[in-house]
Formats: sequence, C-alpha cells, structure tokens
Amino acid sequence: MDLEKYRKIFTQESGKYLDQIDQVLIQIDNHPSDIGLWSDLHGKMHSIKGMASAMSKTNIAQLSHAMESWCLAFQNNAATAGPSAIQMMFDGAGMLKSLVDQIDNMDSRELQERYRRIMERLSQDPSTNAASVLQKTTTVEPDTVRMDPIDQVRIPYAQIEELLGYSREILMLETTLPPIPKEYASVKGWIDHYMSMIKGLYFRLAQLRLMSIEDFVAIYSSTIHQQARSLGKRVSLEVTGGNIRADIALLERLREPLIHIIRNSIAHGIEMPEERLRLGKPEKGRIVIEAESDKESLIIRVHDDGSGIDRDAIIQHLQIKCRMSPEEIVDMTEKIFYDTILSNEYSSSKTVNEMSGRGIGMNVVAQAVEYLSGKLSIASVPQKGATVTIQLPVSLSVIYAVVFKVGPFLLAVPTSALESVAHQTEKTCALPESCLNLRELFCVNQSLDEPKHILNLRSESHKIKTQPIPSVLPEVISLSLAVDSIIGNRPIMILHVSELIARTRIYSGIGIMENGDISPLLDIPALFETLLKQ
Repeated sequence: MDLEKYRKIFTQESGKYLDQIDQVLIQIDNHPSDIGLWSDLHGKMHSIKGMASAMSKTNIAQLSHAMESWCLAFQNNAATAGPSAIQMMFDGAGMLKSLVDQIDNMDSRELQERYRRIMERLSQDPSTNAASVLQKTTTVEPDTVRMDPIDQVRIPYAQIEELLGYSREILMLETTLPPIPKEYASVKGWIDHYMSMIKGLYFRLAQLRLMSIEDFVAIYSSTIHQQARSLGKRVSLEVTGGNIRADIALLERLREPLIHIIRNSIAHGIEMPEERLRLGKPEKGRIVIEAESDKESLIIRVHDDGSGIDRDAIIQHLQIKCRMSPEEIVDMTEKIFYDTILSNEYSSSKTVNEMSGRGIGMNVVAQAVEYLSGKLSIASVPQKGATVTIQLPVSLSVIYAVVFKVGPFLLAVPTSALESVAHQTEKTCALPESCLNLRELFCVNQSLDEPKHILNLRSESHKIKTQPIPSVLPEVISLSLAVDSIIGNRPIMILHVSELIARTRIYSGIGIMENGDISPLLDIPALFETLLKQ
C-alpha cells in the first residue's frame, strides 16, 4: 500500500474541511444559537474524525471527537454556547490545523502542553464559563505567524468550463482559415505555431477538470475498509487502469453508485474469514476496480472473489413475486436472469445494517447510471465472484498511449493494449503473418526500408466484437503492428472523432498531446478485423 499517497489525500481533504470549519465558526460567532450551523460543524468534525481514525491518526481523532461532542451538545440544546465555548472551538480548530500539518506528530513540548490543555477543557461541561485554556498565568510571547508560500488556488469549476469553451472556439477557428499562398509561407508557419500553442493550452486547461480513477477510489477506500471491518470481514481493494483520468463532474455523479456496488460486494459477496479458509480461499477478500477507456466510453468493472450472486434468492423472487414457472426461469438468458437484481422489489438482504437493507437497491444504481446515459451489466460465477460493469460516455479523458510514426503520420495506441515492443535489426527480416504493416494501410512508400519496430499487443486488446475469429486461425493468436519509429509513452487527451473520420472505422478517438500535436488513437479491434479478412 502506498501510504504516502494516502497521507497526501488525507492532508488535502482534512485541509479543505478545516477551511470550511473556520468559515462556519465565524458564522457561529455571530449566531451562537443557530442549531443548523452547529449541525454543519458537527458533520465536518465527524468527517475529519473518520478519516483520522482510518489513517490511525489518534491525536487528531481524539480531538475532533471531543469537539464533535461539544457540537452535539449545542446542536441538541443540552448546553449554551457562550463566548468562552466558541473561543474554545476556535482554539481546537487551530490545534487540528497544527496536527494535520505535522501529520499527527507532536514533537515540541509546547505543542504537547497546548494539546493537553485543550483536551482537558473539552472534557468538561461546555456550558462552564471558563477562560480560554490557552490563557497562561505568565506572560508569553505570541506565537510566530508562519507564512507558507501560496502553491495552490481554488478555481470554480464553472470558470474552468468557460476557459475551455473559449480555447475550443479558437481551435475551431482553425478550420475556417483560408488557403495561404506559398509566398506567405512565413505567415503560415507563424499560424501553425500559434495553433500548436493553443492546442497545448487546451490540453493543460483540460487537466484541471480531470481526476485519475486511482485517486478517485483512494478517497473512499478507508471508508470501505472500515465498513468491511464492521461486518467482521477483511477486504483488499485494488485498482487496475488507475492512471486513466476522467471528468471530475462525471466521477462525482458516479460516486454513490460505485460505493453502493462495493458495499453490495462486501455485504453479499465476500464471505466471512472462517468460511473463506474452509473453502480454500485467502482469508482476506479481494475487490478489484478495473478502469478502461474504450473509444468514447469509460468502462469501470467492480469484481469480487466472493461467493457470487445468490441464484436461489433470484429464483425464489421470480417464482414468488413474478409468478414464473421453473421452465420459464430455465429459458432465461444469463443477462435477463441477473437483471432481476435491478428490480426495485428485489432484495437478498436478511438483516438491516449500514451496508444494505436500507431500501437503496441495485435498481437505484441502475437508474443513476442510466441518468448518465450509461449502461450497467452483471455477471456472476458461483464461488468465483461477481462482476458489475458500468459503461459511460465521456466527453473528455486523458490516457497514456504509445505514440509512433508511420511515414509522415503521427499515431497512437493505448499503453494498456501493449504487451511488448520489439526492434527489427535485420533490414530484410520478413514480418510475421499476424503482424499488420501500417505502411500498407496508410499507403506509405514501400520502397523504404522495412519498419523498424514491432508493437506486440495483449491478447485481450484486439478482441473482435462484431464477428468471431475465423476457425482457420488458432483461438489465441499474437497480433502486432509494424511501425517506423516510436516517440514514447505520452499522456494524451482523447476527443470524439467527427462523423467523417468515424466512417474510416479505424480510429477510436483523436488525441491531443501536451505540445499541441494531434495524434489519432487507433481502434485495435477494428484494425484486426481488416487483417483477418485479408
């Protein structure tokens, strides 16, 4: 586990909450009897306590719990918030900031004494009219104000959208430029350089509204582990394809459905540790979140290695609720059978707890995905686990791709689709039969030397969806691409292909590199449909 990454996320999220707490306390200072403000403060303190507990930051957790208790007393009118109590909350918030900055460490005696006095006061009745615990009987020099350099600013999401809109309009103006005569070649060179800079600017602006799948999942991983422990289960949460970045607005709407799917995996799929050991499985259950960029879609799969979906519960539901006969159930396809889970009347939970049984079923998840114009599918194998797949259309995403050249053309394939890269040392060496020479496809002069590089593709990357592989070919074949030169592994922003380009059926998107260069992303399955037809 990359603890440093989680510490960074904890610091960032706690810092956001503490900034909000400062603003709420200022409002409370003006309206101390406002129950809604105390409720808001209580919720933020609870969030910090939860994150600190998950990260084993004991000092932060204890202090936020003590402050949370005071908030609850004021919220329930069990105590009156006087000036001394409000000052105490300000003092506590300041102490929390110091602890978060120090990652819960208290190296100095001064900090330890300050923490002790605050905790001592918070252990008392909040209505007690005591002076601020930070007031000492002896005169002390005021703390030196630490001025950290400004390395981050907050930008409203709407402003990012506005800037992206302006830069997109400038990019579109390129298509309206009239032909430039040869005698004005220097002007054309200046325009090309200008447009390249605009494309680079657009790429960097787009980065501001993107978040990696790995960081998105990491924010909620502690909560998931904590909920698993509450059921007496042990779970490891893994992410593959985590470097794929997607629009923050899309991920935010996906948050609740994804968390509920994972909760279902824990509550209904992953067995208790003793049962897993009896079945010959590892004691700790495994949940894998797999992200994939496929043409203009973001695909997220949540797979667990639990017991799979309870088929008997589905059959019982179909017989009792839907009045279906055993013969009718047997005739159902696997997809239709498992889609029964998406019914708003279906629930396999036998107990009501924080994980399930609260009236929020998979039908709500399906509706949320459908609201995003996406699709949801379910698959399951008894004693092997279940997989829930979400496919969503995306308007913007960034992936890593291997960029290469074929003649004058700059092209790319997803890095995740590559198995290895080989270098052709012999000029006369013939290409393998399963290798697609991209020179032929793009009509590049064949009199040149043979392509120097071979991109070997993963077997799953070129699965053909429209038709099965002909029986004359082996079931598992190693396919590859022959290219001239490799630029490198680069992050590229994927945009939709236009209707005209889509008709070629070989591009899954148009990529913009950091330097503004355009690099179309090849559609691997479509390319090899062409190869297998030859």
